[in-house]
Amino acid sequence: MSGSLTASLVQFTDSSGIKMNAQLFIAEKSARQEQKLITLNKYIEKFPQGWKKRLELADLLYEIGNWSQAIIEYNQVIERESQLLDVHLQLGKILQLMGQKKEALQDIERGCQVSQQGTKLQPQLADTWLRHGQVLILARKHREALEALKKAWELLPDSSYLQSVPAAFWLGESYRVLKNAKASKRWWEVAAQGCQELRLFNPPMADYWLGRVMFRLGDKSGARRAYTGALSQQLLYPVRGEVEGILEKVKR
Repeated sequence: MSGSLTASLVQFTDSSGIKMNAQLFIAEKSARQEQKLITLNKYIEKFPQGWKKRLELADLLYEIGNWSQAIIEYNQVIERESQLLDVHLQLGKILQLMGQKKEALQDIERGCQVSQQGTKLQPQLADTWLRHGQVLILARKHREALEALKKAWELLPDSSYLQSVPAAFWLGESYRVLKNAKASKRWWEVAAQGCQELRLFNPPMADYWLGRVMFRLGDKSGARRAYTGALSQQLLYPVRGEVEGILEKVKR
């Protein structure tokens, strides 16, 4: 297959409310991706009621830039398994990227219901509260998000940096929106420290979160270095696509 690229300018608002313009480069499908598309479509044709392979297909379509078809497949997954919070979040983000704000808000609201139900079913799990807080932030319900994230922080076990770093970052983000600069800076500094520990276990995600923290702390060069470091490692989609878009803004 050819390695040529198509490009388009995309304007979007990220989950923390920042408006961005990003040049979206979409590569032609590789031979591996082409074969995987064929295999997944054949499987789904044979077993149309399943959702796991359909979710793989939706993720692959997102990865290669076929967002319209990815939305269709994500919706099909939700019809079959409505409690998959990550799918609600992913669908809401893609709809935002495509400028379909009304549809994005509707799906995020459904995600809020799913995540709230999760806190009732598993109130002792930090991850349940963390994910609920993240959905509330997407819904711009920052005061409610603070309460959920604080609950998550209280429940976090020691050395759980893959959870504590995003929890600290999002606590800082909610305080920023609520105009508490001192509290937001304090939590971002906690997140930055956690990134150093996270690097021992998951270097690409440590650089990803460090890039977000450095950008918020006003260190654009530090953010650029961290994001570039994340892309140089095995950072997977959809996070990789997010970083590529953010890096375009940080470079300017």
